Amino acid sequence: MINAARFFSAMETGLYLVLQSEYAAALSSRKSFWGSRKNVRPGREQVTLKYQYTPEEFRLISRRILIACWSLLFISTHIPLWFVHVDVPKDSDKLAHFLGYGGLMFCLRGWQWISARLAEGEAANRPRYTLWFAVLLLVAYSVADELLQIPVYRHADVNDAIADWIGMFIGAVSFALARPVIVRLFLASPTRPETATD
Repeated sequence: MINAARFFSAMETGLYLVLQSEYAAALSSRKSFWGSRKNVRPGREQVTLKYQYTPEEFRLISRRILIACWSLLFISTHIPLWFVHVDVPKDSDKLAHFLGYGGLMFCLRGWQWISARLAEGEAANRPRYTLWFAVLLLVAYSVADELLQIPVYRHADVNDAIADWIGMFIGAVSFALARPVIVRLFLASPTRPETATD
C-alpha cells in the first residue's frame, strides 16, 4: 500500500516536471502562448508573462483550465480509500465536494461565456452555452460521479450530491459577479456586445 506522504510527493514531482517543461518551451520561441521572450543580453533571456489575452486566446485558456479542473475532480473522487491513508475530520469531504463543484461550475460558465461571445449569429444562442445546460450537465455528472465511486470501494452519499449542487449554485453566482472584473483584467480587446445566453 502507498501512504499519503509518498502519494502527494509523487504528485508534487509530476507537477514540477510539467512546469519545468512549460518554461523550457516558453524559452524556445520568440512568443509563446503564455508569454513573450525578451533578450536581456547575449546568452541570457527573460520570459515575461502575458496578463491580457485576445478573446480567442482566452477561450483556449478557459478550455484548458476546465479540462484540468474536471480531470482533477474525477481523479480525486475515484481514488480508493485504501490507496491514500489520511485521517480527516468527519464530513470534511462535504467541503471538498462543495469547493470542487463550485470551481467546476465557475470554469464551465467561463468557457460558455467566451465561446458564446465569439460565436457568429444564431450559433451564439446554442443551448450548450446557457446556464441551464451547465446546471443539467453538472447535476447529471454529480449523480453519475457518486454511483461510479461504488466500483472503486467508495460509497455513494446523498449528502455529497447536495454539497455538489450547492457548490454549483455558488460557482455560477460567483462567475456572474466576477465576469466584469475578468473582462477588465484579462481581455486585451472587448468582445462583441453581449446577447442573452441564460
